[in-house]
Amino acid sequence: MSQDSHNPYSSSGNSPETAPRMRGKVFNPASPVANRIAQNMTRRERRAVGLRMGLFGAWIGISFAVPFSQLLAQIHKGQFFGLTSAICGLLMAAFALSVPFMMRKQSVYLCQTQWARQQGIQPKDL
Repeated sequence: MSQDSHNPYSSSGNSPETAPRMRGKVFNPASPVANRIAQNMTRRERRAVGLRMGLFGAWIGISFAVPFSQLLAQIHKGQFFGLTSAICGLLMAAFALSVPFMMRKQSVYLCQTQWARQQGIQPKDL
C-alpha cells in the first residue's frame, strides 16, 4: 500500500504522530478484521495458526486446568496448605499473566500473513 492511501482497516483516522499508543491493548479475536484475515489465509498460514492454538491449548492445560483441579482435590481432602498448593498457585498466576502477551503475539502474527501485509493491516487495527 502506498503511504498516502487510506487504510480502510484502521481503527482510527489518527495520523501516526497523533495516534494513541497501543502498547497495552489486547486484540479481540472475534473482530471483523481478524475474521477477514482468517478467511484469506493460505494453507500454510492456517497450519501455523493451528499449531499455535494447539500449543496455547497445551499451555492452558499445564498452567491452569491441571493446577486448578489439583487445588480442588486438595480442598476436598482438607490438605489445602503445602508445597503443591504453592506450585499450583504459581502456575495459575503465570497463566493469568501470560494471556495478554500471547494474544498480542497472535495479533502480530495475523498481521504478518500475506493478505494482511498486502492490505497494510497493523496490530493496532485489530
